[in-house]
Amino acid sequence: MASVALPRTVVSLVLLLSVTTGCLQPLDGDSRDETELGSHALTVEKEEVATTPNSIIDFEELAPRQQNTFERALNGSYNTTRIPEGVDYDVWYDHEYVRYRNETYSVVVSAP
Repeated sequence: MASVALPRTVVSLVLLLSVTTGCLQPLDGDSRDETELGSHALTVEKEEVATTPNSIIDFEELAPRQQNTFERALNGSYNTTRIPEGVDYDVWYDHEYVRYRNETYSVVVSAP
């Protein structure tokens, strides 16, 4: 039994060190470079007025990293977040609104 406990302890220590030192890559495929914050910001605000259908994109049509950025902005202070490097923000220039959970939100990309 002692011979089984030693390898488990070693594996546990190696995993712990790998996670805490950043040696393991995130599971969603992002690399360290892609998660660095870019210079652009995304602001999201709930809209009460009807908009033209051509200017709306459904949340489900966004790429996973765009969805994460949108949700961070929605839940962030002042409904704004910085857009990580590697996230294509042109979609928010092409569409002024995002339909999310049966609500419509205006989206604005700003640069410093």
